[in-house]
This record gives sequence, C-alpha cells and structure tokens, in this order.
Amino acid sequence: MNNKINCKLIFCDTVKSEPTPNGVQNSLVGVIQAIEPVNIPGNFTFTVACFLSGIDATKNNVLKARWIDPHSNSTVVFDNVLLPAINQPNSRCGLLNAQINLEFRNIVLSLEGNYTVEVDINDELVAKDSIPVVKKSD
Repeated sequence: MNNKINCKLIFCDTVKSEPTPNGVQNSLVGVIQAIEPVNIPGNFTFTVACFLSGIDATKNNVLKARWIDPHSNSTVVFDNVLLPAINQPNSRCGLLNAQINLEFRNIVLSLEGNYTVEVDINDELVAKDSIPVVKKSD
C-alpha cells in the first residue's frame, strides 16, 4: 500500500449532501456492517464512502475501485476516475483531503460470502476492506 496516501472506507446505505454556508456537508446515512439482501441472488444498492488524505493536489491523480466477489472476480469496476490537479491555497504542502462516494446501484449479489472493495490511486493500492453478504432472515 502507498505510505503517503491514506484511505478509509465506510459502507453505508447512502451519503446525503447538503449545502451549508461553509460548503457542502456530507452525512453518512445507515452505516452498515453487513449487506443483507432479501434474496440471493438478488440486487442491492449501497454506497462506500472513501475518505482520502495525502493526495498530491499539484498533479492529476487517477482513482480506480473494484468490487470483488467471494470467488475473487471483479464484478464492478470504477475505472480511471480523474481527480484533477487543483490550486488549493489553504492546503498544507500541496496535499489534498477528499471524500469520494462510490455508489453501487442494483448490484447483483449472486452468492453469500465476503465481498471486497479495493481502491487504487495512481495504480497503487491505498485501501482494501471486506463486508459479508448474507441473506436477510425471514
């Protein structure tokens, strides 16, 4: 993993964004520790909030994220998401902190087990986390 860029992942139902006098305020709604669809196989919608710090804001950066099933197959890929260079005068040493919300809509969950999200910045793994998928009890 990259030692300079830090990334924390939080699984939730959605992220609500509201404008405030100090900018946009993001709130995580329904933090989840397991995905419990009514049916497996079935579809499910959720969000993974990525909290990034230490990104070099003086250059373009590229984010890639993968949703990996229990058999190690990448079933969803966010590929080549551009994080453009910005001029942020209040940032220390040209480093940027950012929140990027990965919205997974109607993702087909074909089996129970641990699914994994991996996030790369500039082709370097910066975060990896897993979440169990289990059929909701009747």
